Amino acid sequence: MNIAYATYTGHFIDPKWSLCTVVLDNPTFPDRHTARNIADFTKSVLVNLKVNHSKLTAVVSDQAANMVAAFNFLREDDPALFTVACACHRLQTAIRHAIDTPATAKLLSSCRRLVGHFNHSNVATNALCERQKAEG
Repeated sequence: MNIAYATYTGHFIDPKWSLCTVVLDNPTFPDRHTARNIADFTKSVLVNLKVNHSKLTAVVSDQAANMVAAFNFLREDDPALFTVACACHRLQTAIRHAIDTPATAKLLSSCRRLVGHFNHSNVATNALCERQKAEG
């Protein structure tokens, strides 16, 4: 069974200038992940949490089309709302695009075969270990 969740976190600097992160809510998200559904769901979560919109500075998400559109809907109510692309998602996308080339696919295939060979052969693994010890 596939259950979708929408995690809402808060990030702030406390009076001692320490960066703090808290999970505000992690409700299940049973609806289709359309922009309108995400926007409406997010509004209801913020209302339930009694989050004052004036306290929101930015919203961080992946840059999936539905998320971008959802936050555009939210910006209709709060034009000052600032959206930020998640750096981890951006990095993952960049790496995926870099790896998704014929040369890299060939290299990864060769690496998988090599690792598979040693995973399935104790004799080969022992010979490799002995060679590594000999080479220092």
